[in-house]
Amino acid sequence: MTVEELHEILDTAYKAKFDLAGDGSHWTCTDYEILKFAAMIAAAEREACALVAESYEPTCDNCPRGVANAIRARGKR
Repeated sequence: MTVEELHEILDTAYKAKFDLAGDGSHWTCTDYEILKFAAMIAAAEREACALVAESYEPTCDNCPRGVANAIRARGKR
């Protein structure tokens, strides 16, 4: 994991309304905030995978079309 990815995770925790507690050594959050955080991380990962799939579709004769859309649709179930 890169430093940039770690910063993105921390930024997502802030967006999910996690609180940095006490001396800054740990986070506090509710069950809802954990679920929101997990959903945000999963959505970001799906989009990253969809972008990779899209980059192969135009150049790959054996790749099924629509893979990127199928990946994105997983978040809408």
